[in-house]
Amino acid sequence: MSKTTHTGEVVGPSEVEEFRRDGAVPLRKLISLSNIKALSEAVDHLMERPSARAKVATAVGDRGEFLEDFCNWPEIDAFRRVALHGPLPAAAATLM
Repeated sequence: MSKTTHTGEVVGPSEVEEFRRDGAVPLRKLISLSNIKALSEAVDHLMERPSARAKVATAVGDRGEFLEDFCNWPEIDAFRRVALHGPLPAAAATLM
């Protein structure tokens, strides 16, 4: 995976304006499908083997499952790779 420092057409002036106005902005096509797949697999793995920091936040009778598991990005390659070496850091810097 290449280290991207350019967000291309994904983060432009209109996205920066929207982020400053609303505090959030959708950035479609920022993360590649291969990285989305890797992140999905990492989440599945984490759901099956939560860390000692994990908390189940689903009440009895709730539909679905919600697990909070904190500070795993340094330990899980897909999380670390996408967070540090993909287009996310440059996008965040542009928006901030």
